[in-house]
Amino acid sequence: MVYLKEEKFGNYFQSIRKSKNITQSEVANYVNRKKMTISLIENNKNEPPSGELLKNMIDSLSLDDKNIISKLYLLASKQRKILPSDIEDYFFANEEIYNSIVRGMKNNKKNEDWKKIFR
Repeated sequence: MVYLKEEKFGNYFQSIRKSKNITQSEVANYVNRKKMTISLIENNKNEPPSGELLKNMIDSLSLDDKNIISKLYLLASKQRKILPSDIEDYFFANEEIYNSIVRGMKNNKKNEDWKKIFR
């Protein structure tokens, strides 16, 4: 999957929502928020949601495609500059991952280096 640097959670969420013919009001009702909140998120005026709100917003779209779901979580996390919760849990449960990242930082590993390691 290729991620464009300028792609934002709000724009991507909105495009998926519209493709499924779901209104902002329907999403708002599903997540127990005001329609304005959904609008502000989609127009990138508010930060992407996190935690339960993020999960519920994604659930409101009734998605089957795990790649789309994963991309929504990733875009939200990237904009908020936090690790997705599933990755965070895995990261802290596996100390060697932390140690590998520290070694990579010390050795100034680049994206291409990491791609070779994880293929």
